[in-house]
Amino acid sequence: GNDRIAFCAYQLLLGRGLKIPGDVAVLGYDNMIGISELFIPALTTVQLPYYEIGRNAARHLIESLEVSGAQPSPASGLSAGGQGIVMSDLQGITHQR
Repeated sequence: GNDRIAFCAYQLLLGRGLKIPGDVAVLGYDNMIGISELFIPALTTVQLPYYEIGRNAARHLIESLEVSGAQPSPASGLSAGGQGIVMSDLQGITHQR
């Protein structure tokens, strides 16, 4: 979930005696300013390119209206990359089952 939900997960997991990152890893998304400072250890998150997402959606809408003049088609195949912000909470994680 997003960084706010990850913060709640941190509190719940730590309250149950689990170690982050020793026992479990938590990953957030949206890199919310002011939230990551609340995490100990720091949260790994994905920063989403909101401007690029909006620009691509607007471009798709305009192109759909120009081509068909009718209802825009669903936005399939649109993509915008994100940037991973890897912090200390994933250090030492190994996959175990």
